[in-house]
Amino acid sequence: MRHVCFLAVLISAFLLQAQNTTRIVSDEDLASRDSAWFADNPGVLPIWETLEEKRAKDAALAAQPALGNIIQEQPPAPVRNIAEYEPMEGVLIAHPNKFGIPNSLIKEMAEDVVVYCYAENVGQVENILENAGVNMDNVVLLYSELNSIYTRDFGPWWIVNGNDEICITDFEYNRNRPDDNLINGKLGTELGVPVYEMNLVDCGGNYMTDGFGISASSDLIWRENSNYTHDQIDDIMNEYLGIETYHVVDDPNNTTQIDHVDCWGKFLAPDKVLIREVPTSNTDYNDLEKTVDYFESQVSSYGTPYKIFRVTSIAQNEAYTNSLILSNKVLVPLSETSNDDPALEVYRNAMPGYEVIGFTNDVQDWQNFDALHCRAKGIADRGMLHISHIPLHDTITSVNGAGYTVEADIIPYSGENLIGDSLLVFYKKENESTFSKIKMTGVSADTYKGIIPQPSESIEMAYYIHAADQSGRSENHPYIGAPDPHLFFAESQGISIDYSSTVYFNLSIKNYPNPFVSQTKIMFNFKSVSNSNAVKVSIYSNKGRLIRDWLVNSPASSIIWDGKDKSGQRVSAGVYFYKVNCGNMTIINKMQMVR
Repeated sequence: MRHVCFLAVLISAFLLQAQNTTRIVSDEDLASRDSAWFADNPGVLPIWETLEEKRAKDAALAAQPALGNIIQEQPPAPVRNIAEYEPMEGVLIAHPNKFGIPNSLIKEMAEDVVVYCYAENVGQVENILENAGVNMDNVVLLYSELNSIYTRDFGPWWIVNGNDEICITDFEYNRNRPDDNLINGKLGTELGVPVYEMNLVDCGGNYMTDGFGISASSDLIWRENSNYTHDQIDDIMNEYLGIETYHVVDDPNNTTQIDHVDCWGKFLAPDKVLIREVPTSNTDYNDLEKTVDYFESQVSSYGTPYKIFRVTSIAQNEAYTNSLILSNKVLVPLSETSNDDPALEVYRNAMPGYEVIGFTNDVQDWQNFDALHCRAKGIADRGMLHISHIPLHDTITSVNGAGYTVEADIIPYSGENLIGDSLLVFYKKENESTFSKIKMTGVSADTYKGIIPQPSESIEMAYYIHAADQSGRSENHPYIGAPDPHLFFAESQGISIDYSSTVYFNLSIKNYPNPFVSQTKIMFNFKSVSNSNAVKVSIYSNKGRLIRDWLVNSPASSIIWDGKDKSGQRVSAGVYFYKVNCGNMTIINKMQMVR
């Protein structure tokens, strides 16, 4: 039944595509494109739908009546879609008649995870991998008829259902490749996990998710499911994947004709997006910059703007966004051009602590529409230890030693108990080299909290959460932990004030105007029995960098700040903090410079 429904869906999709001339490929152009491909890759299907497949599908459509939508059982709510950068126990690849990835890449993946390989000739594949020195203890060979190597496109989308079970959400593969379309059901049986069939035409290359209910695709999703309204598609994504915010954008790559999001973009973390970059002379430039503008205007699941990273790819074989994040490694396709090293450096800057490794391909060349990510799909750790946390960010105020509360849901999907002594928050000031730690305590069933102590000064703080369970799993948040911790500015008020002092017992400060454009007056007043100590006034940036300071001898006075630093250079607009120290008393206030 699902394949008959698939045909009905495709009728509508192709009718809509007939109106979209910017994405239409004529039969003549498609035949020429197919011919060039098969000349270099005999017997191997390309990532696009070939003319032969298209005509076979058209013939089947003509012979089949259009049927109503099939209602499939949806997973119990709430549902959470697992992101690529979450813990993976394996990776899925395929060998219909050859691999689409180099043996060196398979060997690298088998160092850390189990390589699940569907193959039409299992014995042949076993010999290939053994001869390549692959760790066969981490290889599971499975027989299946196959149409292609594109496990990313037809492979599983991983979810956690409302019963805290790791499951698969399946979809109708947007190619006329029936053997590939059956793989997710087979994999679910092999792994013993439920498979929920979502009545939507899609492919993995045109989908990325952040693990917190936000996902993105190109508008191909709308064109291939024109029997649904956009709101209906959003509802399906919510019911089967738990997606609350679905970013559907115009595809900015005008030359690939694949319209897959992994040809130009990638979530690197819940608040980080990698987007392809080209020179102004490139035909894709304007559309790529519009895509950047779009994501810069959106809010991440952390409640913060996205951090955008750009990677330059110009040549036909430069496909740097088409990489695979696999546990603590980032596997990047290389093109043997001058842009390779800069691309790897972008990943290292964006993902500190990850091992970034590049791979050329002597099996089936990488292309900007078809590379490493297309040909491998992570298999989620079915017993993962999940930490859900919205990080502290911007400025957090603590008064009189209250500290900064870090709260997280920690769920061991393995069913094993958490190790209480392992539930920790590691933290440090920006000027410290090592992390201190505090223990988290239970708040409710799965919720825990720890309180970072208030420092004696306002300063930028770094922290991460750690947890372990009795299954032997150990995880951090963020996933990489100490190399790339969460950051916030710890505003410290009232610390070390001793009201029993016989020297000073009252201090008030304010500035006017606030906000200000060119200058502001910082006013402070003491009531005291001794005037022996000077007043120190310091101004800090939002990141805790000292901008300027003064020593004032009068116990009741003010200073004018003209918006310049110690060297006389005018600072940029933004939020600043002024701190007034007098004896053993310290008070900090916030002010804002505007333009």
